[in-house]
Amino acid sequence: MAWTFECSRTTSPEPLSTSPCRTTSSRNSPTMSCPASVACEPSTSTTTSSPPKNNLISKVPRGALSRQTQLRELYLQHNQLTDSGLDATTFSKLHSLEYLDLSHNQLTTVPAGLPRTLAILHLGRNRIRQVEAARLHGARGLRYLLLQHNQLGSSGLPAGALRP
Repeated sequence: MAWTFECSRTTSPEPLSTSPCRTTSSRNSPTMSCPASVACEPSTSTTTSSPPKNNLISKVPRGALSRQTQLRELYLQHNQLTDSGLDATTFSKLHSLEYLDLSHNQLTTVPAGLPRTLAILHLGRNRIRQVEAARLHGARGLRYLLLQHNQLGSSGLPAGALRP
């Protein structure tokens, strides 16, 4: 069961640098924690006709995900992530991660330090010009790599980049 939370600011007009609500979900019991200035309510609809509610995440601070070792899916699409906002340790502790969605960001390279358990990597609609083979070799379980709508030219995917 997927859980979606709609968050709205109740006080304090200053902009937030990351999503205001922290949502964790086990199979049957979602939990969330929000700052006092934010009200979070479960969304009642499963589909939406409005545009995605974009966050303004431009950086994942070092160590922010290090305790999420059992996380299987991570959705960071529709943000403002850049290469400098991710480092080689950002995803390295996610030993159970199978699905990572970084689509609709401002990345120019495939992130470093991908976990070997990763099966699906969605990098569509970024600014990637070339896929470095070394960046993918750590993700030995990779089955799907989505790169649509990037700036890959004829030399953007070098021979051997997708070899195990």
